[in-house]
Amino acid sequence: MKTTVWIISAALLAIGCSSESSMIPDASIEGLTLGPVRAGTSQNVLTTVDLMVDLIHPSTPDLALRLGYDQDNDGRIDARAEVEFFRARRGGWMGTVAHACTPALDGAFYFRAEEPGGDPLDVFRGLKAGGSFYLEVADTLAEDVGIVREWSVRAESARAGSESDPLIVAGR
Repeated sequence: MKTTVWIISAALLAIGCSSESSMIPDASIEGLTLGPVRAGTSQNVLTTVDLMVDLIHPSTPDLALRLGYDQDNDGRIDARAEVEFFRARRGGWMGTVAHACTPALDGAFYFRAEEPGGDPLDVFRGLKAGGSFYLEVADTLAEDVGIVREWSVRAESARAGSESDPLIVAGR
């Protein structure tokens, strides 16, 4: 009975860089897709998925954040969660939940699945582990841009019907 915890991270260039890979395109519904970041082995199923995004953007209302998962690594997203900033924690995984949006975003935002069935990240529960996560960031209105500095996914998995036992494996 073993659960695997992965800390999967994709670090991007810091603010001030000219790389388009970290810049959030302005007024683009398609936005920026970051990843893939591989998630363990396919012998288990996902039980919990958490997300951390460190970014800067001047306007919260026009920023859309989605976490996608391709469980078969076949290039098709099998599950997608719309992430809501009012659910974000500040100051780490165990930090205080914001419960309200600030007009601008700057820093790390932690999204944790709290209880089964009550969180957008629960959409990944029960999917086969071993797939790849993608972060999709879209700025839907004109005249402001932002940058994703870093993002990571923290996931737990278990064999179907088993208890868990944590193991941490570092990602990139």
